[in-house]
Amino acid sequence: MDQRAKDKGKAPLIETNSDTSNEDYIGQANDVSMGQRDNCDDTHTDEQDWRTVLGKRLHDLSYADVSRIKFKSIADGDDFYNAYAKFVGFSVRKDDVKRDKNNTVISRRWVCAKEGFRKIKHEETMDRKRDPKPMTRCGCMAAFRMKYDQKSNEWKVVEFASDHNHELASVSDVQFLRSHRKVGESDKAQVQALRSVGVKTSQIMDHLVHQSGGYENVGFTRKDLYNSIDMDRMSKISHGDAEGGLAYLCAKKETDSSFFF
Repeated sequence: MDQRAKDKGKAPLIETNSDTSNEDYIGQANDVSMGQRDNCDDTHTDEQDWRTVLGKRLHDLSYADVSRIKFKSIADGDDFYNAYAKFVGFSVRKDDVKRDKNNTVISRRWVCAKEGFRKIKHEETMDRKRDPKPMTRCGCMAAFRMKYDQKSNEWKVVEFASDHNHELASVSDVQFLRSHRKVGESDKAQVQALRSVGVKTSQIMDHLVHQSGGYENVGFTRKDLYNSIDMDRMSKISHGDAEGGLAYLCAKKETDSSFFF
């Protein structure tokens, strides 16, 4: 029987390379064919890179698979779980964090964005001025937790639950989920260059969409772009003339007891 016929109906295989960047792994999700199964090496080591785990069938990824990984930092674990979530089709949010007596993070937990339920008090509010937002949480139990191991100076996986109680996003919709939308540094630089010559924000967004070949390839929404520009503007204002003037007046007051403002 043909290999493709045998594999029909099974989850696709993601083939990765340890020299590839995180963005490249995400981009490879659409380029996978059923015939790549024989090219995947399922051999595991005790300290494998997290990218090798994405070489398994993602929907079959288990705690035993993930627990073999030794992460170098929280950021490394965050990259892994977000990449995994984007492949599978759900959004991620940070949950519990634990610190030691020196206020250093020793444990971090991520969950599916649909984890938990909305608090009842928000549903029983009678004097609403706006309609409540749509219900998004449904008690999903999917989660991922890392804990710092002082002996090995590495982050170890102590929890990984992969089951979801809701429908997962399709390949065409997953990039619009909150944790997978981000205005990159290269995009910000291009936006600033266009704004400096008088191009409107709406026109910039249209340009980025055309440049990337469609909304599904941009990586963020129009609202995300407006928010990014507003945040950049506010950061400049906080270090602008008004802030400098206020700092001068405060310093003047400290040196002159008769001065006030």
